Amino acid sequence: MARPLPVLPGGHQLELRRVEVTQLPECAELEAASYPEDEAASPESMAQRQRVAGDFFWALMDSKSSSLLGFVNGTCINGTTLTEEAMETHQPGGRLLCIHSVVVKEAHRRKGLALAMLQEYLRAVAALQGGASTRPEACALIAKGRLLSLYM
Repeated sequence: MARPLPVLPGGHQLELRRVEVTQLPECAELEAASYPEDEAASPESMAQRQRVAGDFFWALMDSKSSSLLGFVNGTCINGTTLTEEAMETHQPGGRLLCIHSVVVKEAHRRKGLALAMLQEYLRAVAALQGGASTRPEACALIAKGRLLSLYM
């Protein structure tokens, strides 16, 4: 299911779509380019997240060129606190959505895409089929101090 976002200059329509297996190498490259080496998820970790928590792994796409511009991914836990340990697992039906990555390609940063993508991601998660018993009640993420304004 694709979810439309605002149109960019030049008529580029953006969409949020679930990440497909074929997009994982590009997502892994973008992750590695966007985070310090000790913080970036490995390609194997990203593949695991997509496999076990695919409902929570979405790509920002330029529908005109079919290019990946960014992604958001997360996993769920039954606890109420985001911890390093919690970031290593996915508990289907978990009440807390732990957002792992919010990434936009460098050429498209500082244009409001990350915030628009994250807002649409949260709407998509809230609209997941299966009723309230399968949707998270809250979300949490870890952010660098210099990036806090993005989330406020």
